[in-house]
Amino acid sequence: MSLPSLRRAAGAMFLALGAACQSYQPVSVNRLTPNAAVRVALTPGGRQTLAPVLGPNVESVTGTVTAWDSTGVTLRVATIRRTEGLDEVYENIPPVVFPRDAVGDVALRRTSAVRSALLAGLLAGGAIALGGSIGGQSASHQRGAGGQSGGQ
Repeated sequence: MSLPSLRRAAGAMFLALGAACQSYQPVSVNRLTPNAAVRVALTPGGRQTLAPVLGPNVESVTGTVTAWDSTGVTLRVATIRRTEGLDEVYENIPPVVFPRDAVGDVALRRTSAVRSALLAGLLAGGAIALGGSIGGQSASHQRGAGGQSGGQ
């Protein structure tokens, strides 16, 4: 594997594993802030109310808070999870208003700084070790028999 390919693979792995350092923690609607990344579970009545907008059988949505008040929350929806367990990615749709009685549990996406730092250290160490082993292999391939370099 070439060094640029190795770097791309390490970068992709870092991003994928970095996402694993995120979790959702329950939060009150009153504690939401603009641009907060959230997951909202719908009530059974909320599934029916929002079916014309989101489609049938919506269990929960993830998205970004654009507004909230005592009547509900408005989100830029990113993904929809159906009751069948299927996730759908939504792009370029206008923000959706979720009436308060349609909202079940709300969870805020958080990133664990400790887990992220540990993961970054492990990945960096692994990349250095892998790079060293690749560098060591290429140096040994350049030597001829008897440990002499190829330019006799």
